[in-house]
Amino acid sequence: MRRLKWLIVVIVAGALLLAAAAFASGDIRWRLHLLGEKAGGKYPEATWGEFLRMLAPSSGIWLEDLSRWDTLYPIVTNPYRSSADRDAGKKLFAANCGTCHGADALGGGVGPSLKGRISPRTESDWSAFRTVRYGIAGTPMTGLALNWQDTWRLAGFVRSMVVAEDATQAAQVVAVSPVTSERLRNAQQTPQDWLTYGGDLTGSRYSALTQITPQNAQRLRVAWVSQPMTDYRRFEATPLVADGRMYVSYPPSNVVALDAATGKVLWTHSGSIPADMPGAGSYKVSRGVALLDDKVFLATLDCKIKALDAATGKVLWQHTVASYKDGYSFTSAPLAIDGMVVIGNAGGDYATRGFVVALDATDGKERWRFETIPKPGEPNADSWSGDSWKIGGAAAWQVGSYDAELKRVYWGIGNPAPDHFGEIRRGDNLYANTLVALDGATGKLVWHYQFTPHDLHDWDSTQVPVLALGGGRERILFANRNGFLYSIERATGKFEWAKAFVKQTWLESMSPEGRPTRRKEAVPSLEGTVIYPSVEGGTNWWPPAYDASRDVFYVPYMERASMYYLGQEEEPEQAKLYMLGSSKGVSGELFYTGIRAFRAADGELLWEQRNAQRDDIPETNGLVATGGGVVFGADLDRVFAVDAASGKEVWQFMSGGRISAAPMSYAVNGKQYVAITAQRVIMVFELPPE
Repeated sequence: MRRLKWLIVVIVAGALLLAAAAFASGDIRWRLHLLGEKAGGKYPEATWGEFLRMLAPSSGIWLEDLSRWDTLYPIVTNPYRSSADRDAGKKLFAANCGTCHGADALGGGVGPSLKGRISPRTESDWSAFRTVRYGIAGTPMTGLALNWQDTWRLAGFVRSMVVAEDATQAAQVVAVSPVTSERLRNAQQTPQDWLTYGGDLTGSRYSALTQITPQNAQRLRVAWVSQPMTDYRRFEATPLVADGRMYVSYPPSNVVALDAATGKVLWTHSGSIPADMPGAGSYKVSRGVALLDDKVFLATLDCKIKALDAATGKVLWQHTVASYKDGYSFTSAPLAIDGMVVIGNAGGDYATRGFVVALDATDGKERWRFETIPKPGEPNADSWSGDSWKIGGAAAWQVGSYDAELKRVYWGIGNPAPDHFGEIRRGDNLYANTLVALDGATGKLVWHYQFTPHDLHDWDSTQVPVLALGGGRERILFANRNGFLYSIERATGKFEWAKAFVKQTWLESMSPEGRPTRRKEAVPSLEGTVIYPSVEGGTNWWPPAYDASRDVFYVPYMERASMYYLGQEEEPEQAKLYMLGSSKGVSGELFYTGIRAFRAADGELLWEQRNAQRDDIPETNGLVATGGGVVFGADLDRVFAVDAASGKEVWQFMSGGRISAAPMSYAVNGKQYVAITAQRVIMVFELPPE
């Protein structure tokens, strides 16, 4: 009875302490859930004292995903892993274990050498900790009465010995260096790496690698595949590669690190999403990660930014920047710039107010936040009628670009809410459907250009802004969902020109300043109105590619119409779709997707590649252009390559699963590879030896 009372006191005290500590970090719920599971008999491999210590936010051990694994062994990572900790662990070993195993753990006559001696008692950090603390029953090895930190230090040294052979082999294959801000700024000088979602900070999706050409592309074969364990069917991520190590995110909020030459798994980070998550969590996608210094940054569906150790996958910090309960989420890759990680929210089809936020890469503290809808008293607040600005959407759900010289962040902003019922939000609705230039240090608005004022068609302007330099002019190329290709002066935001790149029936005219006038009949109606392009757009999140050496812009496109319907006015509800209308394809209409190549100087069409017609699945995928004169793309379950000069298809591969991602290219040990995620598989291609 006394023991039961003591246990209740421990649980209550621990819950109160954890609640107080975790409240500030916004992670109280999962900690209390784990306490309940422990009280119910789970996790017997840890005492209550150990369990509470690991749950503490300052422990350096992250247990958020424990419920998914049901055991501590694959989850717990040693929080004391510095070189000083390893040196201290070696001294502790010599003092406490050296008599049997030798001071250097290479054997001492009584005990065996531990080098490379992996066993169930040392195969994970937690098993090694327990072996050090409790010993091995039935053997001369007894537990050691060390404090918490020294127990971990000693266990860490033991682990370094038992996995020494594997670690040495991995180090020979993958030599990882910090991805500094300077490396990111000069990414085009190291084409063997693919350091950002767009390949570089300009969003060009261009690789200077030249091994694969139109002449030999037909010889491409599968080099390796990897199938991360997930319950979700749709991968949308672009892998990143630095120094031969690949990092890929996959749903719901997971990351895997792989040897980029072989596909060997180096580490995984498993993230979960709350069971009660509404809103944009229904999309359940993750389009990639960001790299900076020694960290991998992941934006999660439940609005967290996580910094992972690039070497181990260990969570270094995490910060919650919005509430998923209000319909917010993150689905895109972050953008890492000058000591910060920048991300924009998803959830623009809900009664939300969008934002772009920058966090300090070192500790996760918020550096600045740009609200995509101005509030009363701020410039352009009068572009929203009444209080509609409070819940006007304008999400910034795709990744932006960065000009390292001007130190400006360029970001495309999404549609206003409600999507189709404009009477509620009269006005231009800035900064929805707008390209914004933000000061990289402060997040303050420098200039803006709005593509589609008072959008009624859900034509997000979240496409990747591509910073182009050709013909001596610095400009931004922007293939917009509304069906037009734009050229915008980079420094000032001045409109240069716009040309339709797909069929469109909504525009009547465009002023010299680039302000469009919509045809009066091109609006949603109760009976439905047929308008080109479709609600999915002439293009969408599918990223384009830009080859500066040719000054050619390659755009994935879709020729399709939608029937746009006007809904009834309704009061908005938290975390429920706020569209007040709908759209669907035109019955019986066949449509097609493909690639169109444009001269970047003036938007002249150079060539097009067209995929087969179909009547369903209105989507396609992004591109990568290469120095070998090949552009890679994908459509449905087909990966393909076309000649960059003519658009002629030179290779294809049937993936066996739906592709919803963009390809990229990298090199390891002088060999060029092309990678793409397909359904639940990461696929990598190579040229065979001559």
